[in-house]
Amino acid sequence: MSNLIAPLEYFLEGGHPEFAPHRAVANATRHLSVYRVENFRLERVCSLDEFRTVVSVGGMMMLTFALEMLPLKGFETTWRSEFEFKDVPTLQTMVAQGNSPLLIEGANRLRKNWPNHAGRLTGYQGGMTGYGRIWDACWLERRQVLDAEHGVASVYPRLKEIMKYLKTKGFRLEHEALIHTAFGALQKSSMLQFLDV
Repeated sequence: MSNLIAPLEYFLEGGHPEFAPHRAVANATRHLSVYRVENFRLERVCSLDEFRTVVSVGGMMMLTFALEMLPLKGFETTWRSEFEFKDVPTLQTMVAQGNSPLLIEGANRLRKNWPNHAGRLTGYQGGMTGYGRIWDACWLERRQVLDAEHGVASVYPRLKEIMKYLKTKGFRLEHEALIHTAFGALQKSSMLQFLDV
């Protein structure tokens, strides 16, 4: 199994029942790839499995950064205190290693449930909206196109900032190259398509 899609593979094998619809969509579309258009030609970016993985890991990177930075800026913050990600150093390690199925479940929970005050961090108001739009494209049935409108373009700058920050703390990021590939393609093309070609 590729380390790049390990968390998705584990997620698809089972987990919380609330994610059964997401597993069904992912299993039905595993044959698709993500493409951008370059000079009137389709250019393959990555598989849809890889894209779902980096979107999920990217969302959890944003969560990790928010949970660490908000208290430093004077905001009390909580995120699902009953959930597995209460401890920021543990979450940082999970994000860096990028192989836990809990990253996929956590990222899906982010769709509607960010930490309180997360929008007060620079760029996060747009980034949270953008993440939701990317999530919709990845996990809702019959989605075929992702465009860079309504905050989507705010996600990649946040991720680059966070990856740089995590590396200063000594983390080696398993999904760094794929994040640059996938989100970089979205920045260049302003639209990605999910196709069976």
